[in-house]
Amino acid sequence: MNERTREIAMKALRYLGYPAFFFFFFLLFVYWTFPYDRLKEFIIHQAEAPRATGAGTVAPSNMQLEIDELGPTFFPGLSARGVRLTWLPQQAGQRPITARMERVTAHVSLFGLLFGRANGDLSIEGMGGTVEASFQSTFSGTRPGLRKLKLEMKGVRANEVGPLVQAIGLPVQGRLDTTIELEVPDGQVNRASGTASLSIAGLKIGDNVAQFQIPGFGGVTIAQIDAGTLAGQVSIRDGNANIERIGARSRDLNLALSGRVELRPDPAQTGINLLTRFQLTDAFRTKNEQAGRIMMVLDMVPDLRAARGADGMIALRCRGTAGRGVRCAAEGASGAAEAGGFGEPRRGF
Repeated sequence: MNERTREIAMKALRYLGYPAFFFFFFLLFVYWTFPYDRLKEFIIHQAEAPRATGAGTVAPSNMQLEIDELGPTFFPGLSARGVRLTWLPQQAGQRPITARMERVTAHVSLFGLLFGRANGDLSIEGMGGTVEASFQSTFSGTRPGLRKLKLEMKGVRANEVGPLVQAIGLPVQGRLDTTIELEVPDGQVNRASGTASLSIAGLKIGDNVAQFQIPGFGGVTIAQIDAGTLAGQVSIRDGNANIERIGARSRDLNLALSGRVELRPDPAQTGINLLTRFQLTDAFRTKNEQAGRIMMVLDMVPDLRAARGADGMIALRCRGTAGRGVRCAAEGASGAAEAGGFGEPRRGF
């Protein structure tokens, strides 16, 4: 390197290198001394704040969030310890459902932020297993929102997944494994495509204490049902999530679920059209006195008798929206589901 080149390099270092060095360490100082307690309060407030609905009304979040510690992790990112997310009861007789997470770590790409994109990943250790997620979204342009999502859950305790327990309507046990891959063209959920797989090993439904409300009869205490392994696949195309096969077969229960869910930008408008076919077996009937009473109820309720096919399976067609709830009727009953049919609207599907 000649003298002239060395002189130019020293000037560049003086006017560019030193300010960049100072700015880098200034950012690190701000990053590590940021008031993370205030940020923790803000995150909790946002999680518990009421949500605006598509109808222009405001609905409660029905969630409570607790965080023991929040701080920085590998730049740039956040790490939370001792996280507890609780879904509050929405109907009489329901119990709160709490997901307990030992550590939650989130990272966002700084380079993406410079171009109006939020590319990041989320890692959760807790609920008896692990959760890994990556996402791409935009917060600028005419259609801000999610563009891509990949979610993988391994060995998670099913009884800590609030939406799942609320959809079933009874306490559950089991280990959940699921993988979801979703692409949302231009942020339009009704054009989304992707795949999802689901498996719950060792699924048990009910706890011999909780009651299930059967319309026209009342509450029935459900003897615990050993459902074996529930598994299935879902394909998503043009905003329609088509259930290809979801089912379980065990000594106590035969279950098959099919149909579709129509995704909408407003989650409350998500359309649901599902066919549920189930049969409690003769082995379950003789399991205990409580199980015998349940089988008597299935034989007594007219709507359930009408839904029973020649193969002994009870078939119910359930239609509605996520916001207004779902009504079920015996499959083949003309217009019954739209007119009301079997049961009150069920929330949480």
